[in-house]
Amino acid sequence: MLRVSHVMAASIVSLASFGVADAGIVTYLDDVSVWSDAAGSTTIVDFVPSDGVPQVVSGLFYKDLGITLSWKWSNAPKDWYLNVSPFAMDGFQGHLAYYPSDVQSAINFDSPIQAFAMDKFVATTATVQFYLSGSLIESSSISVPGLGSLHFFGWKTDFQFDRVVLSSGPQGVADNIYFSTIPAPGGAVLIGLAGLFGGSR
Repeated sequence: MLRVSHVMAASIVSLASFGVADAGIVTYLDDVSVWSDAAGSTTIVDFVPSDGVPQVVSGLFYKDLGITLSWKWSNAPKDWYLNVSPFAMDGFQGHLAYYPSDVQSAINFDSPIQAFAMDKFVATTATVQFYLSGSLIESSSISVPGLGSLHFFGWKTDFQFDRVVLSSGPQGVADNIYFSTIPAPGGAVLIGLAGLFGGSR
């Protein structure tokens, strides 16, 4: 099942007041609404199969949302497993399929973005690596106080990235993922044409 949410910021938010800034990145722990305000329009993928049955899906399964499921070692699409989990908010989580547990999952974005988040069961720390055009831009970790449990982890950057590697926990498992909404192919062209014709009266 896919859930697409377009959450627009109602007011200007001072990121430093609500998040933790680190080298061009503001992090958010367990504060979905504040992250959403900072991120603007976002898309959510919950990894719940439409028939409710655990299954392996192609790396291109969510291509219509502007993302490709991948892994740490290349940008190529890789099969992911939509798997039942007692530690997931809605009973399902997504992660790389058919690989050793120490190989992390990755997500590629069709267009550069500046906001990413996930729900994840973590015992200590959640880490994400941000890439642009194949180069590592930055890595950021969010520590969890107390015993392991399900948390919301959000990142808002002042730089663009088109790939994230989930570098914490076996296989980079994630419950739900959230990211800046990526325009559908041709959307920018249509907007450009509208502006062209609108200004040619």
